[in-house]
Amino acid sequence: MTPRSLPCSRAALSLTFAAVALGCVGEVRTPKGVPQPPGVEVDPCAGVPAAPSTAELKRLTVTALTAAVTALTGVGPDAYAASLPALPAPNAFDSERANRGASLQYTLGLFDAAERIGRAAVATPAAQARLLGCTLADGPCGLDGARREANTRAFIARLLAAAYRRAPTAEEVDELWATQASVEADPYEGAGRVVQAVVQSPSFLFVVERGEASAERDDALLLVPDALLERLALALWGELPDASLRARATGWELGTASGVRAAADEMLDDPRANAHVERMVGQWFRLAQLPGLSRTQALFPTLDAELKRSMQTEALALFDGALERGAAFTEAYTARRAVIDDRLAAHYGLAPVGPGFRSVELGGHPTRGGLFATAGFLSVSNGNRDHSNVVKRGNAVRQLVLCDDVPPAPPNAEAMGGGEGDLHARPDCAACHVRMDPIGKGLEGYDAVGAEQAHAGPTLGRVVGRDGFEFSAGPGLGAEAARSSQAHACVVKQVWRWSMGVRDTDAQRCSVEGLRATFVAQGLSLRALVLAFVASDTFRFVLPESP
Repeated sequence: MTPRSLPCSRAALSLTFAAVALGCVGEVRTPKGVPQPPGVEVDPCAGVPAAPSTAELKRLTVTALTAAVTALTGVGPDAYAASLPALPAPNAFDSERANRGASLQYTLGLFDAAERIGRAAVATPAAQARLLGCTLADGPCGLDGARREANTRAFIARLLAAAYRRAPTAEEVDELWATQASVEADPYEGAGRVVQAVVQSPSFLFVVERGEASAERDDALLLVPDALLERLALALWGELPDASLRARATGWELGTASGVRAAADEMLDDPRANAHVERMVGQWFRLAQLPGLSRTQALFPTLDAELKRSMQTEALALFDGALERGAAFTEAYTARRAVIDDRLAAHYGLAPVGPGFRSVELGGHPTRGGLFATAGFLSVSNGNRDHSNVVKRGNAVRQLVLCDDVPPAPPNAEAMGGGEGDLHARPDCAACHVRMDPIGKGLEGYDAVGAEQAHAGPTLGRVVGRDGFEFSAGPGLGAEAARSSQAHACVVKQVWRWSMGVRDTDAQRCSVEGLRATFVAQGLSLRALVLAFVASDTFRFVLPESP
């Protein structure tokens, strides 16, 4: 019998209440009843190859979309970004949200954005020259006069090849020529309408991942070089490959794991990689939600847009240099220095630091230091409440730090009656609350915006489960999370989700475990983890389509 894990829903049928309280946290265990050699611990993942991913039709994220529009047309996001409403699932990465469907509101917003892009692309002679690839010295840039059709068809073919990342078909060019020609009075307005149609096309908005047979594996397809380069650029930079990257890639051996690793190592030195990591941690730890943070103004009169920006700057600064060689990702959890300004210093009850942001030592402040003691994390993890919320904060740590999702509260939770203690003692509530509340209690020394508050009663926090620990305040949580194997596995999963736009599956547990082991062996280096991931069969191979 091959060791395998049971899905949570099936395993729950035979678990006791106590086991349900600890939840399904993604362990790979040897089932009961499987013979094991005396004194030998069986590794259920030993010899299991990395699971290939599925070939996806992936929609571009807003970041990738805006970069592609700028490269294609020269139109920056300020001209249209306000038209794009948010995608579903606000607590997921935008790479995941992009692949979870789109609402009618989003579709209509995209249509409006495309209109704005089309108008801006031909709004001035300079914009027309940029779009059409000519100079103003050419006069009307070649779309007027006797050669209008030939020149316009050539423009459309160039535009489609760049937008669709492939050679266009004759039918596609014909269709867009008809669109342009329908605007008889102004050929440049027609060119704008061509742009409008192109940036709404599925061939522009979606990435097709194609694989081919390889001698390395007979159960999966190796991504073709162009598809692998696109997957690399989206995973490491959040953008599609530009012309410069495609030119560099001609010297890379993308058909081999070592070649992919070498290419990625080079790409991680680009400033776009650091910007992409900042976006990742901003969404991962919900720091991107800080500008919209809301509290009752009478209770928190100092919470304004400037203070929220300071909170965000401090928390994100903890991840500066996360891609440097030798840097441990968990340094952000345990840092004893903070980058703050005078607004945050006053918020924390510290001495002024002087103009701008300064790096200050926190050695003498036992309740400050590391991500989980920042006002930014403590505020967004508290939900929309004006009081410190043990449930929300505990749930945030469970989800974001341990990757242990707790089921949502029932719709009538607020109306079930009784005090908080009574409610959480109910059998139908306790299974979840025993996993959240003890964590939140360890952060009760901070109010709803992360300032210190006096709290009656103990503030010792506790994480229950297979990798449980106790802690006191944010620095204590950070120190324990930096040592936790479950938290290490969560870093792997979050990088996976961010890079691939999909969540890891039960079939990929051994792949996650292998990457976790590499992550730990390499000193918890984010760079080493990313390089191991992109060189893995999970990243390089896709499963063949079902017949």
